Amino acid sequence: KDTDLIPDVYEGGLKVWECSLDLVAHLHQQRRELGLEVERASAADVNVKGAPGKIPACLELGCGHGFPGIYVLQRARAGWSVCFSDFNDDVLRSVTWPNVLMNVPGDQRFRATYV
Repeated sequence: KDTDLIPDVYEGGLKVWECSLDLVAHLHQQRRELGLEVERASAADVNVKGAPGKIPACLELGCGHGFPGIYVLQRARAGWSVCFSDFNDDVLRSVTWPNVLMNVPGDQRFRATYV
């Protein structure tokens, strides 16, 4: 058996999913279109396609380390919120939450929820 996965118990999350870094790079490339420019000052400045004037939110499913959601919280100055979700509560408590606390500045970290 060449895996640490245990069905219905541990489905991953303690290891970094390589594609999460690719997703961060994609978010960075699309930052203007997504309203993730650091210099944006308020929710009124955000113009997400199909939802002008709406406060944008991000749901990261199977978040593990939470790199894409952390990127959004680091960059978003316009009221974005991020919901981090993972099958394992232990991953959320021991990996995701500490990563958010260490890498997201000030009040931005309070725009995160965990389920």
